Amino acid sequence: RVGRNVSIGTRRFCRTVRRVLDGKLRTMTSASTPDPRIVRIDLNDPRHCAALFSLLDEYAAGPTGRGYRLDPEVRDALPTMLAARSHYCGWLAFVGEEPAGVLNGFEGVSTFKARPLLNIHDIAVSPRWQRRVLGVIGRDVALDAWASWDSCRCSSRQVP
Repeated sequence: RVGRNVSIGTRRFCRTVRRVLDGKLRTMTSASTPDPRIVRIDLNDPRHCAALFSLLDEYAAGPTGRGYRLDPEVRDALPTMLAARSHYCGWLAFVGEEPAGVLNGFEGVSTFKARPLLNIHDIAVSPRWQRRVLGVIGRDVALDAWASWDSCRCSSRQVP
């Protein structure tokens, strides 16, 4: 929760993150749902790349994507392209060993405040794990990253 002693910019940021995540990932806790493990994406780890592609393929082929999976050229180029960008930050959620969710973001700069901002580019949760605890965890990951950078805001692209 955002308290009274937090700036208006912080409140707006928290509302933005909650709107982005809660609209798509409403949380329903379940006694049978194991706690997800959240890790920063290591693009040199083949398991992380496989999880990233699996989740992005599901996302792209699903109703909020474009209706078909990633092209092979994209799969070949994406890890190198992301690794070459120092402002890329991504997290994976695993339930057991199964990839359950991904959050891809990029650090940007607010020209009005001269402070970092977090631009959330992709949030994807495997259909098997949607509407479970991952929405809250995704939000918490974004909020933790934002706080550690002393960012002034968060932005996201909206899928129509």
